[in-house]
Amino acid sequence: MMCVHPELAGRSVAPLWAQTHAVAVRWEAWTEGSGYDPDAHVRRRRERITVASVVGSASFLTVADIVTQDDTIVLPLLAIAPFVTAALAGPQITAAVGLYVVLLASVISSANGVWGDIDHVIKVMITAGGSVLAVAIAGGRDEREQLLEREREKFRQYFDMAPVPMALVAIESTDLTMLRSNSALMRLLPVQHGDAPQLGELLSDDDRRRVQAAIESADGPSLGLQPTVRLAGGGRPVWVSLSAARTTAPGNADGAVLLHMVDVTSQVEAEQLLRHRALHDSLTGLANRDLLVDRITQTLSQARRSGRLVAVLFVDIDRFKSVNDRYGHEAGDMVLQQAADRLSSLLRQGDTAARVGGDEFVLVSGALPDPDEALEIAERVRRSFEPPFELNGLSVHLTASVGVVITNRGAPDAAELLRDADFAMYQAKQSGRQRIEVFDARLHQEAARRMDTEQRLGHALEHSELRLVYQPLVDIETGRLEGVEALLRWQHPELGLLPPAEFLEVAEDSGLIVPIGAWVLEEACRQLAEWDSTDQGSVTMSVNVSPRQLGHTDFADVVQGALARTGADPTHLIVEITEQTFLETTVAVSDDLQMLHKLGIRLSVDDFGTGYSSLVSLKRFPVSHLKVDRDFVDGLGHRADDTAIVAAILRLAQELGLTSVAEGIETEEQLALVRGYGCRLAQGFLVGRPASAEQLKGLLATN
Repeated sequence: MMCVHPELAGRSVAPLWAQTHAVAVRWEAWTEGSGYDPDAHVRRRRERITVASVVGSASFLTVADIVTQDDTIVLPLLAIAPFVTAALAGPQITAAVGLYVVLLASVISSANGVWGDIDHVIKVMITAGGSVLAVAIAGGRDEREQLLEREREKFRQYFDMAPVPMALVAIESTDLTMLRSNSALMRLLPVQHGDAPQLGELLSDDDRRRVQAAIESADGPSLGLQPTVRLAGGGRPVWVSLSAARTTAPGNADGAVLLHMVDVTSQVEAEQLLRHRALHDSLTGLANRDLLVDRITQTLSQARRSGRLVAVLFVDIDRFKSVNDRYGHEAGDMVLQQAADRLSSLLRQGDTAARVGGDEFVLVSGALPDPDEALEIAERVRRSFEPPFELNGLSVHLTASVGVVITNRGAPDAAELLRDADFAMYQAKQSGRQRIEVFDARLHQEAARRMDTEQRLGHALEHSELRLVYQPLVDIETGRLEGVEALLRWQHPELGLLPPAEFLEVAEDSGLIVPIGAWVLEEACRQLAEWDSTDQGSVTMSVNVSPRQLGHTDFADVVQGALARTGADPTHLIVEITEQTFLETTVAVSDDLQMLHKLGIRLSVDDFGTGYSSLVSLKRFPVSHLKVDRDFVDGLGHRADDTAIVAAILRLAQELGLTSVAEGIETEEQLALVRGYGCRLAQGFLVGRPASAEQLKGLLATN
C-alpha cells in the first residue's frame, strides 16, 4: 500500500503543479528554439519515450512514464536520488524534481544508444513518504528481472533453433572450450553421434592458432570475416568460414566470443578439384608438366643446401602406338594408367612422378647419396614394365626406354634437366629400346650438335638451302627408265651438301619435317609436270612421306594442293611409306590414303620385311608397289637367310600382282639374283646414282 507523509497530508498540490508545468513549458520552448527534434530522434532510434504531464492529488504525484524496448536498462542512482530528496524536503524542491524528470526523459530519448532498447515501463513515483518511493522502485526491478529472464529464455531458444551453426567459446581457453553450441553446429561437426568434443580437438595446429587469433581480434559487436578452417573428426571433414564477435557469458568473467560458422565444404572441395586438375594429368592422376617443373625446382634447391644428388628419369613406353592401333584408345588408356601405378609404387618419400606426353613419364628423385642409387632406380623402372599389361582379358607385353640425368650442380634448371633426360631416352630408343641411357659428356656434345642442327634447319627453307636429287628406277628386263625417287639434300652453308641421314631425324623429332615434307612434295610435283610437258617421255615420281608428315591433319590437302598448283599428273605420283609407318597408321590416315588412291596416286611400301604387320598392311591399304629393303639385298648370294627372305618377298609380290622393286642394287650378282626371282624394277648405284634434274636430261632423252 501507499503511505502519505504526515507533513504533506491534506495539502493542495495546485501551486506545485503550476510551478512544474511552467518550467516544463519553458524547457520545451528552449528545445524547439534550439532546433532539436526529440520526436525525429526517437523515430531514428526506434525508441518510444513518453513524458506525462504532472498530475496532482492530495496523496501522490506521478511524475513520468518512460516506455522503451529493451530489457537491460538500469536507472543510475543519480536519477533516483533527487526523488528521494524531494519527497523528504517539501513542495518547492518537489517542483524542481518535476523539472529534473522532464530533463531526464529528454536525455534518455537523445542518448545515442547509451541506455539501449527496453520493452517494459518504469514508473517513477513522487509521494509524501520515501517508503512509497522505495516500494515503487523495488517493484520495477522485480518486473524488469522477470522480463530479462524471459528474454534470456527467448535467446536460448533462438540460439538453439537457429539454422546457422553457432557456438559460444571462452576467450581464454587454449582448447577453444565451447560454453554453448546449437543443434546446427552439432549436426555440422564431423563427429560420431553423441560426442561433444571441444572445438580445438577438431582443428589442426595451424588452424587452431588462426582461430585463436581471430578470437583475440574480435573486439566489436559486429561479426568480422575470418579465415576458412578445416574441421576433422571421426566423420567426413568439413570446411567452415568463421566469423567472431565478443559478447558476455554467464559465469565467465573473461567474456566469450560468439562464433558464427558457414559450411563452405562444397566450395572448398570444388576449388581443390580445380587446382588438382590444373596441376595433374586427368587420365593417370600424376603430376603434369607445370607441377613437375615446380617439384624439380624445389628438389634442386634442397640439393644445393644438402650437397646430395638429383636424378631425373625420362621414361617412354616402347611401341605404345601399336596398342592404340591394334586394340583401340581405350586399351591405350588402360596401359597408361597401369604404367602410372607401377611408377608410383617405386617412389620414395619426396619423389615425384609425372606424365608429360602421350606415353612419356618423368620421375624425379632427390637426396641421392651417389649415382649408383639413381641407376638402381632406373633399373627398377625398366623391370616394372616386364610383367604383361592386362587389357580386358588380353595380356600385352611392353617395354620401356629410360633416359637418366644426374646432377648436383647449382646452375641447371628444370627445363635443362628435362631436355637432357629426354635426349638420353631418345638415345636409349635408338640403341635398341628397353635400355637405360645416362646423359654424360658424350651425349651432351651430341645434344648440342642436334640443337644447332635444329636451329639451322629451321632457316634452311627460308634461305633456299634445300635441294632435290633424283635416283632412277630401271626396268630390269629392258633397262628402260621407269621412274625416279626424289631424295632430299641440304646445301649447308658451312658443311656443304648433306645427305638426309645428317638431319632427317632432327627434322622428324622437332616437327620441321612437316613444312620440309610439304616443300619436297611441291618441288617434286613441279619437276614431274615439267618433264611431262616435254618430249622427253613420262616417268613416275616417288616421294617419301614421314610418319609425322603422314599423321598431320591436312596431309591429303597438301598433296592435292601441290598437284593443283603444279599441274602434275596424279597417276605419275607414287607416295612411299615405310612398313613401320603403316603399322602406326590411324583410321584418319587410312582414309586419307584411300582418298589419294581415288585420285590415281599410287602407294608403295618401303623397307618391306622390316615391320611387324606386313601382310596386314597389304590387305588394309591400296598398295601398288613393294620395295625390298636394302639390308636384305645386301646379303644376297652370301647370306642364306637374306637370300631366302628376298625370294619370298618377290614371290609374294608376284602372287598379289604388285610391282616389286629391289633397293640397293650395287653388283651384277645382286641384279642377276633379283631378276631370277622375278623382280620388276631395280634401284641402286649399279643402275643409276642420284642426280639433279639437269643431269637426268640426257637419260630421259634416250629413254
